[in-house]
Amino acid sequence: MKKTILLLFVISCLSSCTFQTHYLQSGSILFEPVAPETVAVHLGDIEEEYIVIAAIAVDAMGQGKEAKELLQKKAASLGANAVIRTELTKIGSAITRTGLSGVAVRVK
Repeated sequence: MKKTILLLFVISCLSSCTFQTHYLQSGSILFEPVAPETVAVHLGDIEEEYIVIAAIAVDAMGQGKEAKELLQKKAASLGANAVIRTELTKIGSAITRTGLSGVAVRVK
């Protein structure tokens, strides 16, 4: 019985967690945070000139929408107005998780 309760506790902790991180570019300029809904997400590179702020990664429960919103929120907190070169990772099991990573930039 104790093992079952412990297993259920661990599963609930792992399944409800989201993960986000960033790695600042050497010499990055820090910007004021922006509204998350204003952050554009691009699969590849963009034509406009930009300043690299950080490499960012998130992992969220559910499908791509949740992960995209978390990615935008993380980028916005760093002052980025776009995320470029995004990569999607789907983890399929009993619980669906989606990971997104990319480069947070400030378009000039």
